[in-house]
Amino acid sequence: MIPGQATLKRASNLADSATLLQAPVGSMYPFQIGIGANGKNLHYGASSWFSYARTAPGGKWSGKGDFNLDFYWMDPAASCDQCKQGQCQGAPLSCDDLNPFTIDSCSPNGGCAHQKTNVCQG
Repeated sequence: MIPGQATLKRASNLADSATLLQAPVGSMYPFQIGIGANGKNLHYGASSWFSYARTAPGGKWSGKGDFNLDFYWMDPAASCDQCKQGQCQGAPLSCDDLNPFTIDSCSPNGGCAHQKTNVCQG
């Protein structure tokens, strides 16, 4: 495999494939993941630029694109120090544990709760 390149093939028709290549070539702006990485906000996210070339029985296509992913899955209730009848009460409290594999919320007793998701963590 060529570094910075990936090939996708359609399972139902292996003659239909697409090659993704990191852009610009040479890892000038590599795939990034982390806090603020999507360049759109300060959430946990990811981004990358790429070019693609697709070959299929109907022709050939090429172009450019980008990924801007936001992994901010925090429950809206996770920004208060107490929840009473579903409403935030008290001083603001961020329960975001910066773990994309938990659902963060405030506990009815005050404080934070972090529920693990079923997302595969690799």
